[in-house]
Amino acid sequence: MRDEEPGHSPPEARGVRPAMTAHDHRRSIRFASWNVNHPSASRLERQIELLQGFRCDIIALQEISTAGGRFLADSGKYAWCWRSLDLRPPQKGETSSRDQGCVVLAREDFRPISEPAVLCQAAAPERTLVIELELEGSQLSVASFRQVAGVDRKMWGPLKKRQQFDAICEWLNTHSRHAIAGMDVNSPEVDHPDIAQNVYFFGSTPGDQHEHLLHDPMWATHVLRDAFRLYLAANPRDLEAVIAARPQGPLALSHINLQRARRFDFIYVTPDLPPTYAHYLSDDTLGALSDHALVIADLTFQPDEPPPDADVTVNADLALRAFAPISRPKG
Repeated sequence: MRDEEPGHSPPEARGVRPAMTAHDHRRSIRFASWNVNHPSASRLERQIELLQGFRCDIIALQEISTAGGRFLADSGKYAWCWRSLDLRPPQKGETSSRDQGCVVLAREDFRPISEPAVLCQAAAPERTLVIELELEGSQLSVASFRQVAGVDRKMWGPLKKRQQFDAICEWLNTHSRHAIAGMDVNSPEVDHPDIAQNVYFFGSTPGDQHEHLLHDPMWATHVLRDAFRLYLAANPRDLEAVIAARPQGPLALSHINLQRARRFDFIYVTPDLPPTYAHYLSDDTLGALSDHALVIADLTFQPDEPPPDADVTVNADLALRAFAPISRPKG
């Protein structure tokens, strides 16, 4: 079912953010993640125009070709443009599937403090990109990831998909503060409102692709969590609307696979970056501009060393509530 997700459109969608209080030294980061589906220059221009309309601070893109990356860099639309295919370009004899990289775009106030890197241990390093940024004296780790296709046994297959998940999770395991990752992970098979009832793809035996090590906090060794689940946990009415519309999931529609609605696209955040809003723009972007929906989250960023009078409020049990079993009405 194609329908607009809870909340309809991001608050002040065309750029105006809710103001913090005078004594609150937090700020909002608008982060977007989108698999743009190997676009032509004209379609990529329309995609970036849409993103600029939402005034995103940082954007994680997936499935960008070498030519598409150059177009983004030359356009000057964003102050910073980092491209995985600069670091791991297609090799002689490789197919076009190796010319599908990741890009991170950022506004001028997000200063790089490291060189961009790919995850060399991944099955497809060019489908990974990580960068360390500085904002208001604090470090912010940003990543863009894309999974390989387990069903494509000639090119990739289940073992390569597992290798890609392991590389992603290894990066997540090393980050406990101020980290954001936008990703298309071709998973899970069933994105259930009760995450304990998620169903995962597998090659020969359940769990052999290690999908659960990303999604399920009962198994994951990293602390990053799905921003959309966090948002729904803090907004019970939106959660109730999702359950009423799709009792068996997915929580949102981001892709159609094997004629089924899936949520394959995610923004994962550390506990110190709680979302004030998270949204899948299925109607605006899925089909018309890409075969994946754009995901946007407004995240609350608190510098490492706030002034003594800073007003810091943290909901300590938010992450726990986001992944607790959900009570659903009978019938």
